Amino acid sequence: MKKFSRIKFLEKITALLAVTSLTGLQTNAQPKSKQMFVHHVFFWLKNPGSKEEAAKLLQGLQSLAAIKSIKMIHIGVPANGKYDKEIADHTYTYSLLLGFDDATGEEKYINDPIHKRFVEENKAYFGKVMVYDSVNA
Repeated sequence: MKKFSRIKFLEKITALLAVTSLTGLQTNAQPKSKQMFVHHVFFWLKNPGSKEEAAKLLQGLQSLAAIKSIKMIHIGVPANGKYDKEIADHTYTYSLLLGFDDATGEEKYINDPIHKRFVEENKAYFGKVMVYDSVNA
């Protein structure tokens, strides 16, 4: 029989608990009957090497959290994934994932003065912007 060290055992138990915890969160986070409107935006900087522009854009993205129609917000950077490198695009600077109750919530967000100010103050930094909207299947 193979011997396991105490550290290996704890690593495996921790990993198992993490997976089961995340699975529980995923199923409890969004009831099937509840429709959600998702707005996912990817930003590429005009000057990708500019830390100053990246910091300003990040600050602008963070300001969007104050918009009341947003029910969920996540600001991310490309993950250092080791799988699917042929199909995954890791060239963007930031991703913005927003959740709304419905399309009306997104419309309120688009027309909110905070969003309009964000676009006006940051559009000079945008090299490319891609938007993907979706609803529950």
